[in-house]
Amino acid sequence: MSQGVLLADIGGTHARFAWADGAGGYCDPLILKVVDYPSLDAALAVALAGRRAERALLALAGPVRGSRCRLTNSHWGEIDAERLGIARVTLLNDLEAQAWLLPYLTPADGIHLGGGIGDSTAPMLLVSPGTGLGVALHVPGHGPVATEGGHATLAGADAQEDAVLARLRARFGHASAERA
Repeated sequence: MSQGVLLADIGGTHARFAWADGAGGYCDPLILKVVDYPSLDAALAVALAGRRAERALLALAGPVRGSRCRLTNSHWGEIDAERLGIARVTLLNDLEAQAWLLPYLTPADGIHLGGGIGDSTAPMLLVSPGTGLGVALHVPGHGPVATEGGHATLAGADAQEDAVLARLRARFGHASAERA
């Protein structure tokens, strides 16, 4: 039974798993549909496929509080790292994990939007639409900041937008960027 590090990106639609063997080798990612599995434990059993993870790094679509994360748009609910049966587990918000890469991007990695010249010393914002709307920051000298920015309350700019927001509030109880 081989040992190594389990890497995972778990969102509301897909759970992506990769295996690092500790010697610099990685396997191709395994992509599972969250809806096909009743729990993270069930998906982990498939992802591990007889291997034993010494460590795991899980990037999760939801707010992380210590060893727990409540997945925002998933029936898997709360993930508790201490109950996964892996000795060392690190949980990160999924957008926080991606925000670690922002300082390493070059102008060739993206498309310039808006006017002006980019400032690599300024905070950087990452917005990622998926099952939900993920938002994170990278602050130079500090690092990533996880947010739940997709749940920010929207304000209408005119009567038509107010009417749309009223319908969202009636349906969901809250009109957020993620709901629009």
